[in-house]
Amino acid sequence: TIVNRFWAPRRARLSTALLQYCIEGRAVVSSLHCYCRGERPTSSPKVLLLNCSTFELKVQHSASAKLVTTAPGSTGLSTNSKTCFDSMAWGATVMTALVAVVLVSIASAGPLSKDPTNSTEEGGTGCEKKLDEWCSQWKTDPSSKCVACIAANLSHLEPNCTKEQADSKCGGGSPPPPAPPLPPFPPPSPPRPSGTRPNIFLMLTDDQDIALGSMDAMAFTRSFGKEGLNFTNFFAHTPVCCPSRSELLTGRYFHNLKTTAYRVSTPQCMHVNASHPTPTGNPETFAVALQAAGYVTGMFGKYLNSGGMNKICPKPVGDGSLLVPKGWTDFLGACPDTCYVNCTYNNNGNSVAFTDPSSPNGSNYGTTVIGNMSLAFIRRAMAANAPFMAYVASHAPHGPATPSPTYEGLYSTPDVIAPRTPSYGVHSANKHWVVAVQPTISATFASSQLDDFYKNRMRSLRSVDDIVHDAHAAVGAAGQMDNTWWFFSSDHGLHLGQFCLGPCKRQPYDTDIRIPFLVVAPWVPAGFREELAGIVDLAPTFLDIAGATGGFGTERVDGRSLRQLFPSTSTIVDEVDLSLTAPSEWRDAYLIEYTATTGEVGLPTGPDDHLKDNANNTFIGLRIMNATYDLSYFEFTDATLDWDFRGKDLFCELYNFTVDPWQLQNACPTAAPSLLAALHAQLREQMACSGETCR
Repeated sequence: TIVNRFWAPRRARLSTALLQYCIEGRAVVSSLHCYCRGERPTSSPKVLLLNCSTFELKVQHSASAKLVTTAPGSTGLSTNSKTCFDSMAWGATVMTALVAVVLVSIASAGPLSKDPTNSTEEGGTGCEKKLDEWCSQWKTDPSSKCVACIAANLSHLEPNCTKEQADSKCGGGSPPPPAPPLPPFPPPSPPRPSGTRPNIFLMLTDDQDIALGSMDAMAFTRSFGKEGLNFTNFFAHTPVCCPSRSELLTGRYFHNLKTTAYRVSTPQCMHVNASHPTPTGNPETFAVALQAAGYVTGMFGKYLNSGGMNKICPKPVGDGSLLVPKGWTDFLGACPDTCYVNCTYNNNGNSVAFTDPSSPNGSNYGTTVIGNMSLAFIRRAMAANAPFMAYVASHAPHGPATPSPTYEGLYSTPDVIAPRTPSYGVHSANKHWVVAVQPTISATFASSQLDDFYKNRMRSLRSVDDIVHDAHAAVGAAGQMDNTWWFFSSDHGLHLGQFCLGPCKRQPYDTDIRIPFLVVAPWVPAGFREELAGIVDLAPTFLDIAGATGGFGTERVDGRSLRQLFPSTSTIVDEVDLSLTAPSEWRDAYLIEYTATTGEVGLPTGPDDHLKDNANNTFIGLRIMNATYDLSYFEFTDATLDWDFRGKDLFCELYNFTVDPWQLQNACPTAAPSLLAALHAQLREQMACSGETCR
C-alpha cells in the first residue's frame, strides 16, 4: 500500500476507474482511493470531485503487477495508455504531474513531496519544534512510545509535520527488539500432484453477529462467500471468548473442558481448565493432528484469553515462559488478547512488538499485523509446496473496536446506528434475573455506548475484510485456489440494546449465539445449508477434509465433521477416514452452555448501569430445529451455588421461533408440563455426553 499527497491547484474531476485502466497491469491493482487531505476515503467511488488544496491518492497493488514508471508520451506507456490519459477530463499540467508521480510512487514506494506544506525546512527543524511542543520526550522515549504519542497528537502536528516525517525522528531510548528469525519450512519440493492434501484457511472474528447486520461491512467476504455454502443455522456453543475458542480448537463441549468448581486454585480461562499435562497447560488441538499429517500450521492473532496464555505471553500478561502451543509451525499470539494498537506478541517464542511504521510486517495496528504475518506464512508455504492450515483470529469487532486510521471516517452519518430490532429496548420481566432488572436505555447511553460502538464495529471489520481479500489474492496468484478450503466464522455474536442490555454477549438469545459461517472450496457448489451446526464441528471438519484423523485423540471429539453436509464430496484427498461423520442422520438439537465469569454483582447502581453478567447468569440449553419445532430451551442457575446444575425446579426460558422469532415472550410458564419434561430430559442427556455419545 502506497499513500502519497499531492497539490491540486484547482478543482479536479478524477475518474479512479479510468486511472486504474491506464496503469499497465491494472488487473492486479486491488484498490485506489482519492480524498481531500484530512478526510478519509469513502467506499471507492468511481468518480470523485475534489475541491481542496491538497488531496491524497492511495493505491494498493500486487508486487507482480507490470507497472509503468514514466510520464505520458514516453516509451514507458503503451499507445492505449497514452490515448487513455489524453482523454482524461482534467488539466494537462495537473494530469501529467499527477500521473507521473502516481506511477513512480507505485513502482518505487519512495517518498515524494508535492505538497508545499511538506518542505524540507518544515520536515526538519519545523517538525522537531512541533514534536517538542506536543511530544516533549520524543528524543529520549523508546521508539514505540514516541510513535504512539505522534499518533495521538497527529492533528496538532500536521500539516507542518506529517506522520511519516515525525515517525522517522523516533528512535531514542531502547529500540524495539528485532523480529525473530522465521521458523524453518521444508525445502521447496516438486509441485503437489492432484489428489494431495488441500490447504485450509480459517478467518475467525470476535463478537461478530448475524442478527444485527455486521456482515454488511465485509463486501469482499460476502461476495466471495456466495461462491460457496452459507450455513444459516450455525451457533456458538458458549457465548464468551475463551471457552468458545477452546471448543473450536479441540472440538469438545464446554462441560468436557471446564474446571471442577467455580473457584479453583489451578489455572483456568473463563472456567476452561488450563492445567492439562501439556507445556502450556491447554489441551491439545487440531493443529497437532494436521502437523503430524504433513501440514505447516500457522496461528495469527487472538489465541485464548489471559488465563490460557499464562505460559505463552511475556510478562506482565503471562509468566514470561513464551512457550508456543504444540502443533503450530508459525505462531503469532496477541498479548494481551484485548489489544488493538501497540500490541506485543509471542512470535514463535519471542516477545515482539511491531511499533516501527517501516516494519516489513506492517503497522502497529493489530489487524494489519496479523493479516500481513499470515500472508507471509501462506506465501512461504505455497513456495515450499507444503499444504498449509492458516488460522487468522482478529480481535475485531470486539470492543472497543478500534478502527484502522484508513477506515475511521466511515459510517459517520447520523443514520448509521445500532439496529433497532423488535427486541431493542424491550423490558422483559419474565426473563432471568440479569435481563429482568435492566434499566431503560437512555438517549445518552444509546448514542455513546450503542450507536458509536456500532459504527466502530463496522469500521474495524473493514480491515478484516482486507485480510480475506489479500489472502484470496495471494492464493490465486500462486495458482492454489483449486486446492484450498476457505472458512469464515466468529467465536460468538453480540447484543446491542436488545432487552435493554448493554453491548455484550453471555446471553442465550440468537443475537449472541447465532454466528456467520461460510465455506468456499472448488468442490462445494454455492448455496445454503439449514442444518444445525456449530463451533465444535470445525476441528473434526478440518481433520476430515485433510485426512488427518490420528494423533489428536479424535475419539474424544464431541463435534461432527460437516463434510457430509457439503453437496459435493472432495476428491482432493486420496484416503479419508470418515469415522467422524457417522451416523448419517444429522442432529436436530445443538447444545449451548455458559457459566458466569463474575460473582454476585448486585442490582444496577444507576440509570445507565446495564449489567453484563452475574453468577445467576449461568445456563445450559438446546437450540432445536426439526420438521415439528423451531425452539430454544434454557435452564438457569447460580454457578457459585450449583456448579453442575443439580438444583431442583430451575428457572427456564422457552421460545417458539415460528411465532416469536425475536424471543420476546418466555413460553415456559404456560408450556405443557410434558413438553418441558421432555426438553429437560433431552438437555440432561446432552450434558452427560462425551465423544461418540455427543455425535
